[in-house]
Amino acid sequence: MLDLIRGAEVRKAEEILRFSERDAALVIGKLLRSAVANAEHNDDQIGDDLVVSTCFADEGRTIRRFRPRAKGQASRIRKRTCHITIVVSRMSEEQLERRRNRQAARPGSRASPGWPGGRRGEGGPLASPPLSQAEWHRGRGAAPACLQAAT
Repeated sequence: MLDLIRGAEVRKAEEILRFSERDAALVIGKLLRSAVANAEHNDDQIGDDLVVSTCFADEGRTIRRFRPRAKGQASRIRKRTCHITIVVSRMSEEQLERRRNRQAARPGSRASPGWPGGRRGEGGPLASPPLSQAEWHRGRGAAPACLQAAT
């Protein structure tokens, strides 16, 4: 599971873990969300700009139990545990710029500069001055009947 998310963007890694059928994906997903929350809270990072830089599982303690067997014997059962480590870091500026260009090139993307209130803050058709809903629909030529009667 860790090999699947190593080097991936955080949102992509969460998506991979969400649709995985392995039980370990639940634990790793919880740990990934915790790592992102720590980066956002402690280091003032933006969650969308993070990438899984390192992840590995080390051997933990082994809990030993005994199971009774025939003729008074006992066999040892070893319940193995592990320590999972996930390190997230900020993407390089080159990766961030490439992702922004890719998102802006998608038609209908909210990250594109023309989208009102888009992520990059350049505004768009509704950026200045703010229009009412009726004025916006009137400019588009498709105002709903309830707004046409009100104006």
